[in-house]
Amino acid sequence: MRKFITGCLMLALSGAPGTVTSAQVTDALKKAGHATKEAGEQLGEATKDVGKATVDTTKKGAEKTKAAVTGETKMRCADGTKQMGKTAAEACEHHGGARKK
Repeated sequence: MRKFITGCLMLALSGAPGTVTSAQVTDALKKAGHATKEAGEQLGEATKDVGKATVDTTKKGAEKTKAAVTGETKMRCADGTKQMGKTAAEACEHHGGARKK
């Protein structure tokens, strides 16, 4: 990209007939700037997506580790909440029982 810009500027400054005009150089620079901005925005969005996926995976891993250490499991109850307990009946005893699949 740097070589392209340098080449355009050299042609524009040389003043030779039939060469690139300053308006063409300006347009080319604007297009390059726009493409760079767009690429930066896409990179930002991709970074957000990766960050969110990392957080979600970390939370799931922490829940599994806690369940393995404490012997408790997380259950979905009939009222739609998630509760922890050693058994499904214990976890959801005040929430209408365990949700049926």
